[in-house]
Amino acid sequence: MKITLKDVHRPIWRQFVVPSDISLDELHDVIQTVMGWDGGHLHAWEVGKGRMGRQSYVPAELTEDGWDDSLSEEEYTLESILSEKGSVLDLLN
Repeated sequence: MKITLKDVHRPIWRQFVVPSDISLDELHDVIQTVMGWDGGHLHAWEVGKGRMGRQSYVPAELTEDGWDDSLSEEEYTLESILSEKGSVLDLLN
């Protein structure tokens, strides 16, 4: 995998190998480690038009009750959502 940060002046990226059957939940932990982050904030994944992540609070004006009802990242593996070489998965922090 290759991770590249968006909207930064100079390119910041990391390249690493993970098994294709890794869950998105576990992948998030790997990304935290390789990027040197401590995981102190909420996140979500975007694949095409779908969004998945841990249940997280978002401003009430964005949802009816203020909670994001995304799909659970524990239920999906990397291979189940990225079927073609060059596919893109966005991690929103």
